[in-house]
Amino acid sequence: MSDANKEELRHRGRRAAGHAVIVMASRVLGMPLAIVSILLYTRIIKPSELALIPITQMLTQLCYTISNMGMGLYVQRRMPEANETDPHAAMLMGRAMMAVMVVPLILCCLAMAATSELLAGTFLKDRQAGNLVILMIPAVLAICWQTAVTQVMRSTFLFVKLSVYSLLAQILQPAAVIGLYLYWGTTGLVLGLASGAVLFGLLATWNVRRYLFGKVSVKYMWQLVKQSCPFYG
Repeated sequence: MSDANKEELRHRGRRAAGHAVIVMASRVLGMPLAIVSILLYTRIIKPSELALIPITQMLTQLCYTISNMGMGLYVQRRMPEANETDPHAAMLMGRAMMAVMVVPLILCCLAMAATSELLAGTFLKDRQAGNLVILMIPAVLAICWQTAVTQVMRSTFLFVKLSVYSLLAQILQPAAVIGLYLYWGTTGLVLGLASGAVLFGLLATWNVRRYLFGKVSVKYMWQLVKQSCPFYG
């Protein structure tokens, strides 16, 4: 092995080790941040209003499961290989997933708005709080987008940036939730939930934009949906 090859291997090893340190550090820092966030939430937000956080998360998960149709898991499995053999096919895969998600996600949000009083009566025991369910829609959209872009970032091995962005979101979201709650009450709390996802989504979208935006045929989108069906659920 030549000296140039040895130096290249050493460089790759140092870079991989540096990336591993960043990922591990972000995870180590993320754990106490999560604990601090919970403590702040429970100390500052009223128990009756604190329930808005898990309700928003539950509705987001439901909307994402319906709109994503298993494509995220399929893309995470297939895109890394496609990036090695056919980068254009990998880009089409990401673009098709995002394009297919748009319509069902919008329909889910419209359904939330149409059934806001029913959802409020079921989860908040107050049918008059339907406006809070409607205010959850921006958070649902932002978190769903964040989740989809996260799956694309994992598929393209951008783990370092993913870790850093996640850590930033963990810092910003509690600060925004509590700050807006103190200023604007429950309305601020619900809107604050979208803040971390918006920041993460913007940063992540910029890094994988070529996998998200561009031309993709309806035929290819339909093929992706069919191939993703075994992953749906």
